[in-house]
Amino acid sequence: MKALRQTDALLPAERISAQWACLHADSEFAFRASEAHYLSTLAMALDDDLVALLLLKKLRMAAGREPSDLRGVVTMGSLVRFTFGGDAGLGRLAHPSCLERGSLSIASRAAAGLVGMRTGQTILWPDARDE
Repeated sequence: MKALRQTDALLPAERISAQWACLHADSEFAFRASEAHYLSTLAMALDDDLVALLLLKKLRMAAGREPSDLRGVVTMGSLVRFTFGGDAGLGRLAHPSCLERGSLSIASRAAAGLVGMRTGQTILWPDARDE
């Protein structure tokens, strides 16, 4: 009988999100309580398990730390200039049903990675190939 490590029994999305949380244990994310509730509800409905798990981990890491100052924090509706996978982008975070030109769906990997971050903050975030 082979002994399994705890991560051996996890599905790929669970394993990646657990590793991500360990790598970013000291990272700070900020959310309004109302936005955190919206995002947790949205995460439960996402088809992309990895994005859902990572978004829930970000929310858990920020739990109980509602900032008094949200200047420089990416929130829903924020216009964000970012680099993802080596490509520069610009977009406004929006609900999937409210997309227009220049919008980033909060259900996308890029937007889910950006929400809750502060200006200048950097994190590792998987691309479409989970890399």
